[in-house]
This record gives sequence, structure tokens and C-alpha cells, in this order.
Amino acid sequence: FFPCLCGVAGIFLFRKLLKMVAGQRVMRMARAFFVFSNLLIFYSSELKQYSSDVLFTILVLICHRHALKYSMDDRSSTRLSAAGIIALFFSQPVILVLCGVALVQVVAYLRRRQSREAFRYLMVLGLWLISFWSLWRNYYHVNYEGREVLGYKAPFYLSCPFLNGDWGGWAQKLWSLFTSPVEMTWPWLSALMLAAGIWSLWRNNRAWALTLSAPVILTIGLSMADMYPFHGRFIIFLVPLLFILIAEGVEYVMAGRRWRTMAGVAILAVLLARPLVEAGKYVLPSGNGDLRSLVVYLRDHQEPKDSIYLNNDSQWGYYLYAYFYYYLYSEKISTHNFNELGILYEHELVYDQPGQLFFLVSLDRTKWQR
Repeated sequence: FFPCLCGVAGIFLFRKLLKMVAGQRVMRMARAFFVFSNLLIFYSSELKQYSSDVLFTILVLICHRHALKYSMDDRSSTRLSAAGIIALFFSQPVILVLCGVALVQVVAYLRRRQSREAFRYLMVLGLWLISFWSLWRNYYHVNYEGREVLGYKAPFYLSCPFLNGDWGGWAQKLWSLFTSPVEMTWPWLSALMLAAGIWSLWRNNRAWALTLSAPVILTIGLSMADMYPFHGRFIIFLVPLLFILIAEGVEYVMAGRRWRTMAGVAILAVLLARPLVEAGKYVLPSGNGDLRSLVVYLRDHQEPKDSIYLNNDSQWGYYLYAYFYYYLYSEKISTHNFNELGILYEHELVYDQPGQLFFLVSLDRTKWQR
């Protein structure tokens, strides 16, 4: 329930943020990107923390914009500190957004020779960092000793190419930002619109351009230092920032003569094509079974030679339903993982052994056969 609540709340709060910072056309485009995002829909229906990461990124930006309306006095700094600490309790990746926003604002205060306001914002940033450090130490370090974070996530780091010389691998991982979590029709087109949006905002509102870009740059820097994974769901909290920048890029193309408006509309249609198709899959029936019906079938029809093949997406759901709801594990059932066989995709599976084959793929599109 909580991930769904965060996903729904994020839609309305994203609209509130856009009303504070963007024009009508940019607001409509960014909301369309947000509402039809496949990854946001998926993690709003899965019991994981990623939808709350997105929600609290939006809330941090709203609080920041609201704080700018008032002088940075003791009351404002206290409220901002409390908002950041509460956000960190629900979402640890939001520290990257907090740090990026704070550093940009401190530089802005210093350029205007407002040293007192800059000092207060630095104090707020210090409280956020202390809160994050205490959460990290008490939860991750004590309970997992860093193994969960630094172990299996290591392949997702943007290891510094200046040290290992692997510029191709670095560029490929960086490019994955536009395949997931952005997930629009043509990654190169969304990358082009992102660059155009940064350029357009830089010309019109440099402070806001830096505010949106700083968390992305900070995430890339930490990932190059092997301190944060740069991959899919781990960077989904950056999606609201990226969608605003991409919408600003499309608006930049649309502004001006009629042919530019038509080109912008065509670009918008292309960018939204894939998200609309993927979102439609959640509405239309897939024609495949679900894990519960599969486990019930296994309970009633299992035979001594049966084998079950699970990929990474479906194994945890299978364990949940099989163990807690329907039957305990039986020695008659042997469970294998695709990776143990060197198989990456379900259509590559070739099993020419005596006995029966049961077949599970991803949670949202489960397929099975006897």
C-alpha cells in the first residue's frame, strides 16, 4: 500500500512543483512523462522503497523553492533542516538531492555577498549529513557491514575511466541513464532533449538549471568513486529532475516559428510512444498466469522428476507464495536459477532431460507450461 500511496502522491506533488517552476506547456509535457513512466508505475505496485525515493525528491525541491521565498533566518533554517531529516528517514538516496540543492544555493548566496545566509544553509547541510551518517552507521554498517551495498551493486558503479582507462564501459553505463530509468522511445532523442533543456534553462534561469543538474552530476561523481550504483532503480529518484529538463528541451524546440512547433510536437509524440505502450500493458490483460495460480498447480500436480527454473525477477515471489501460502519445500522439487545455466533470457532455455519442466519468468508477465 505504501509504495502505491507514494506513487499517487508523487503525481499531485509533481504538479505542484511544476506550477512553481515551469510554464504551462512544460508542465503538461513533464507530467505526461511522469504519469506514463513504466518504471514509476512498476515500483508503485511493488513493495520496495523506490517510489518513496521519487516522492521525497519532489518534496525536497518543493521545500527548497518555498524556502527561497523567505529570508534564511533561524525559523526557515530550522524548518528546512527538519524537512531534510524527515526525508532521509524515508529515503537515503535523497541525500544526493539535498547536497546538490544546498551547494548550488550556498554558491548563489556567496555570489550575492549574503554570507550569513550562506553560513546558515551550510549549517543545515551539516545537519543533513550528520543525520545521513547516523542512519548509514546504525543500519547498513552495523547490520550488513557494507556487504549489501558494496557487494552485489559493484558492477553498477561508473568506475573512473581516468584510472582504469575503460572509457567505452564508462560511456555505456552512463548512456544507460536514458534506457533505464528514463525509458523513452529513442534514448538518443531523450538525451538530445535533455541537453537542449539544460541549455535553454541556463540562458533563462541559471540557478534553476544548476539546481536540477547538480544532483545528477553529484550522483555521477559518487558512482565514479565507487560509492553509489548508477543503474536503473538505484537512480530512479533522479527521474523528476530529468523529466523537467527533457520537457524544457522539447519546449525549446517548439518555441519560435511554426515548423519548429510541428517538429516539437513530433518529438513529443515519439518520446511518449514507448511509455504509452508500456503503460497500456498494465491495463490490458497479458494472457499469462500469475505466480499464485502456478504455485497452486505445482502443489496439486508435482511429480518426482519435476524441475523449476526461476529467473531473478520471479524467484522471490515464488518463494513467498510457495513457502508461506501453499506448501513447504519438498525434496521432490529441484529449484534452479537461469544464471547457473549461463542463460540470460527465457527463450534461450533448452532442456533435453527426462522429467517435467516448469518455467517462470518475470513477476508482471509470468509464463508457465507443463
